Order: sequence, then C-alpha cells, then structure tokens
Amino acid sequence: MDIFHLNALGITDCALFELNERDELNCLTPTVHWVTDLVKVNELSLDIESVRSLFLEDFLIDAGDCWATSLPANLTSGFWTETTEHESLRLEAIAINDGKGGRFLAIKNVNKEFAYRQQSLQSARELLLTHHAVISQQDYLTEKLQKALKEARECKGQQQAIRQTIHHLSTGVVILDANKQLFLDNGVARQFFRAQNADVCVHRLLQLIKDVQLDEMFLSTLEERQTAWRGEVFWMNSPDGGRWLQLTIAPVMQHIHVSHWVFLLTDMSHIQHTSQYSPVQLDKDSLTQTLSRQALKKEMTAWVEKDENFGLFVIDICEFRKVNESLGYRSGDDILKSVAKRLHGFVGEEGRLARIGGNEFAVMTPVSAGNETALYDIARGITGVLEHTYLSLGSIQTTLSTNIGMATFPEHAKSPEGLMQNAGYALQFAKYAGKNKVTLFHPMHKQKQVELAEMEAAFARAIAEDTLDIYLQPIVDLSSGKLLKYEALARWKRNDEYVPPDVFISLAERSELIFPFGEWLLDKVCSTARRMIRYVPDVRIAMNISGRQIISQDFTGNIQAAIKRHGISASNLAIEITETSFINNLNTVAAVLKTLRNMGVTISIDDFGTGFSSLVYLKQLPLDELKIDRSFIQDAMTSEGDRAIIKAILGLAGNLNLQVVAEGVETGEQQHFLIDEQCVSGQGYLFDHPLPVEEIEKRFAAG
Repeated sequence: MDIFHLNALGITDCALFELNERDELNCLTPTVHWVTDLVKVNELSLDIESVRSLFLEDFLIDAGDCWATSLPANLTSGFWTETTEHESLRLEAIAINDGKGGRFLAIKNVNKEFAYRQQSLQSARELLLTHHAVISQQDYLTEKLQKALKEARECKGQQQAIRQTIHHLSTGVVILDANKQLFLDNGVARQFFRAQNADVCVHRLLQLIKDVQLDEMFLSTLEERQTAWRGEVFWMNSPDGGRWLQLTIAPVMQHIHVSHWVFLLTDMSHIQHTSQYSPVQLDKDSLTQTLSRQALKKEMTAWVEKDENFGLFVIDICEFRKVNESLGYRSGDDILKSVAKRLHGFVGEEGRLARIGGNEFAVMTPVSAGNETALYDIARGITGVLEHTYLSLGSIQTTLSTNIGMATFPEHAKSPEGLMQNAGYALQFAKYAGKNKVTLFHPMHKQKQVELAEMEAAFARAIAEDTLDIYLQPIVDLSSGKLLKYEALARWKRNDEYVPPDVFISLAERSELIFPFGEWLLDKVCSTARRMIRYVPDVRIAMNISGRQIISQDFTGNIQAAIKRHGISASNLAIEITETSFINNLNTVAAVLKTLRNMGVTISIDDFGTGFSSLVYLKQLPLDELKIDRSFIQDAMTSEGDRAIIKAILGLAGNLNLQVVAEGVETGEQQHFLIDEQCVSGQGYLFDHPLPVEEIEKRFAAG
C-alpha cells in the first residue's frame, strides 16, 4: 500500500500512515501540508508523537480493533470538520487491514469534493451521493455514541469526552436521559432548533418528534426491540419554515432498560429542493443508478395495465450489515454497486431492476403463466451471478449469500402493492429456511408471517420483562455418576404452554433478538453459577452461543463484564458452539475462543458429527471438549454405522487430548457401551431431566 495505490483508487489529497510492528503510526506522506494540524510527527523517525484532533483520536480507538484482527477489514469514520489556524478542513479517515500484515491509516481531505457539490446544485445525483454519505456518518455516530454511553453506567465521567467528540461534528446531536431530560447536545442541534438554552432545545426536539408522528408508542417499540430507526422526515413547523431532515433515533440499553436516547439530525432541505428540478433522478437509486422503489412501482403498474404476465423476484443480501461493520460503508457501497451491475447484466433489456432497500433488490421479468420451472430457473440464475467473489478497497475479497422471494402477476396478486407484499412474504420464508434459499409465494405465507410476527413480539417482551427461565441438566461421569457440570437450557412459557426451544431459538437467530436473548442468557447463567457455588464450589455451567453472537465485536467484553458483575470466576463458565456457527468465520471465531479460553472459560463443540466436521477446525480452534450428538447415541444399539461413528469420534478426541460428552443417554445399555468405549462423560434422561434451578437447590438443601 502506498500513495500511488490510493490515487489509483480515487483517493487524492491524502495523508497515509502505516502501523508498524511496535503498534506505532509512521507517516508515509510528511509533505502533505495539513498533516501537522492533525498530528505531531517526529521529524527524524516520522512516527506520530501525539494526536491533536479529538475526533481522530476517538476514531483511532475503533481503528485499533480493525487492525487487531487477522482478517482483511476496513473502517471509515464518516466526514468531520477540523478547523485549524490556516483553514477549515473537511476530512474522512479510513483504517485499512489487508489481512496480510499491512495496517494503514488514510486521511482524505474532501474539501474539493464538497466545494464541487455545492457549486453544482443542478446535479441531483451529486447531492444524493452526499445524502448517502450523511446516512453513513449517522450510522457510524450512532454506533459510537451507543458504545460510549453503555461503557459508563453513570456516564458522568465520560460526559466531557463525549461533549468534545460531538462538538465539531456537522451533524446535530441531542442525547436525552431515560426521563427525556437533556444529557448533552451540540451547537449544530441548537442552531437548527434556534435554541438559546437546553430547555428550548429539548422542547423543540420533542415537538419535532410529535409533529412527524413518531409518538411515544413508536419510541416504546424501538425500546422493546432494542433497535435504532433512521429515516427522512419533513418538519413543517421548523423555526425556519418547512425543512427536510435525515433523522436517526437510537435507544441506548443498559441490560433491558433504556438509559439514554440519541437523536442525530442533518438538514437535507437543499437536496430535496434540488430534486424538485431533477425529476428524472427521483426514479434512480442514488448509489447504484438502478430504478428506485417508486420507479419500479410505476413500471409494475404499466405492465399490470397491459395485462402482461410477469414475475417479481425480491432479493435480500444476507447479513450485509456484517460487511459494513467489517469492511466499512465505503466498501459496502462498492459491493452494492457490483451487485447492481451483475444483476443488470443478467436481467437485460426485457426485465427491470430496482434497489428497494438498503440490501434488497427487485427484478421484474416476463414469465408465462403457471411456469414455475421458469421462475426457479431465473432465481437460480440470479443466485449464480451474485455468488462469485467481490473485490473491495484494499483488495479484500468477499462472498455473499442471498435469499429470494417470488410472486407472479396475475396469479399471486393483481396490483403492484399486492405483488410486492406477497413477494416479501415469500422472502421472509426463504430467510427462515437459511441462506441461498428461494421461495415462491403461497397464500399460507401471509397468515404464517402474522403468527411469526406476533411470536417475535411476544418473545421480545419475554426477554425485556425477564419472564424466561433456565433449567439445568447435569453432565456426569458415566462410571461413577459424579456431577461434572451443568448445561443451562432456556425455557419460555407462552399462554400457559411451553414453546419448544428449537422454535424460539430459531426465531431469535433469524432476527436481532439473538443479541438481547444472548445477553439475558449470559446474565442468568452467571447469576445461577453464583447461587450454585454455595453447594458446589467449583461448579461449571455451560451455555449455548450462536454464531452471530460470537463474531459480534462486544462478545468477549460482555462475558468479562458479566463474570465481574456477578462475582464469579471464568472457570465457572463454559460455552458450547455448533459446527455451523463458525464454518464461514473460522479465523475470527478462533481468535475469540482463544481469548475466552485464556480467561479460563472452557469450550465445547455441540452436536458434533452433524455439521461440517473437519480436522481443519479441530486443529485451528482452541477446544476442550466434543459433544457427540444424541442422534448417534439413540440408535447406537441397533445401528452398526452409528456405533462406528461414536468409536471414531472417541478415537479422534483421544488423539487430540479432547474430552467427550455423550448426549441423549437414556438407557443402561447405552451407558455401558459408552463406558466400554472409554467415553468418560454423559448427559441424558438416564441421569436426570432438565430441572428448574430452585428444584436443584432444594435437593442440595435436603442433602
């Protein structure tokens, strides 16, 4: 990586730094005149001695996480303004990890770009690209502020640091506490609200929320789902008259309760004003230059009026948020452009292509009535063109998974709205089935979707209201029956009936609920371990962890915080992961598991033998234990093949110095077979059913 490489990528007027083996930044472009306004550079070694920019200093903390991983990764800061003695700079920082040992920091001066955009107001496309940059910046700021506010429970110690961070931003920031009282704001927000003091600022913010019909019920929904909202709104009663705003509202959660509300505001009126004079551009997606959702609807209406048979394919790029988090929004945008280019080549002149959401596209193409074979052939073609590797900034390679929902006119709907809705229902069912799935709409999808939505809302309430339970099932020495540890199993009782764990856990996995559910389970397991220590001082409780949790940035931090909060040792905790949870993120998972194991947490592979069993990951992952899936144990007495698999797993584990637990042991015959094959540990109804913690405590108390 050098300045010529960056210039080739379109990054000019740029300062470039390299992180050396001592984790010190070395300036590769000392002649860039504005560098010394941001950092102090040693004249001899060209190492950075100190950082003068508060915003850059804050960004470098996150950049450290990007540079620490062994995988290729990018992280962008969004735009910020730096005022120096000589000039006002508008900058963007990019942390780059090429995955081959190269770690760089590029700081780009984008003054010229912004000046050009301001001088070219007749071009709606340029302004809409600015709009997209605003969205990227707001997403980055939301994540940063949520993290900063979460890290300090009282927040008073961090208040000054956060104040300094938001002071120079070009985005309006208002942070309220749980009681909707002002915690912090910045000058841009006060200027927009024409507020001379905090009371006026808060009053006008709340008036804005009311005027655009984002009422208390809406905020309660965000709190319940523990998710942020972002959208463009028109505020008729603005102090300066009607104004268009890009608005982000994000709750900051402390466990299951809101501690703060973050509001980000950017005035977008100039973009909307210019769009009135560029109607053609409103029919184009600003990033990919495909049709917009509105333009697609017009095309669908025209085809419906002509009574032409056609199919609608709604395409979702799976977990695209991870791409943005790991590579940065700039690389994410580049990949979306590549997706659009590939789809456009596939669709050709007969069909229509639109970007209808952040990571969703729609394809409309003629299809003869009742020809399901043709529909699935087209869907396979779409999957085929999108599955090849994508190359982004820093020569980082990325592969994508997709899901597709299909519906046809006139068979499945006779209006554009109905067709889009039904293709959306089909897409949801494709998502439930996994990745790279294709589903054709069926009338039952609509009712099932309503039922699933109701169940998801009920499960979110159960997590927030702490009405779930955990049961413990012992894992014992097969020969002596001695307790070795427990496995924690979540239970959910809804409408006086228990919901099967595979149902609600799958529901959580397919939604963002897996994260609050995972935090709830971790907290419960640690608090239970604390309770059980009085009966079993060296107790160890195992919990299942999803693949989405383990690769999230704050996973190890959450575990450390929970252990500290409940006053237990890491040795009281064990985690179980399935083979499918890490098969696509082996290096990342290996690094996380190594950290946990060094802490004292034991690591098990659950349901071993049913996934992508491979000697590669057994060699790479820091493991303590394999758990033989119950399906092999159940038929071990009647199936020679299952017995052979069990023997092979035990032999493999022995050679790798791994412990083995046999799951689903229900008969004495199974127990004796396992003992004869040198299996030490077992779990199943033969020894005990999963029981409430209170019941186990009663047993210990009774002696």
